[in-house]
Amino acid sequence: MKRFASPRVALFVLVLAAFGAAAIALRHARRLPSALVDLLLIGYGILSTISAVFAPNLWLGARAAGVTWAGLAIFWISRAVARAGLARPLL
Repeated sequence: MKRFASPRVALFVLVLAAFGAAAIALRHARRLPSALVDLLLIGYGILSTISAVFAPNLWLGARAAGVTWAGLAIFWISRAVARAGLARPLL
């Protein structure tokens, strides 16, 4: 049973860390990016959420949508950190 619990815990930590960092970044953001890439990624996230709603297994669909949005949040946060010139200290 433990082999099934470990991926769930890792997923929970990923989502929690991504959305926690996104909340902190949004609080200090001067403006939100609106490039074409960002709009396409938001469209991908919305499409992922819609497909999760209509998935036969709602739990697996919700987990997939959570991983998608967490990955998008980490991508946008890493771009903001790089734009601020803090990429080298972070690595």
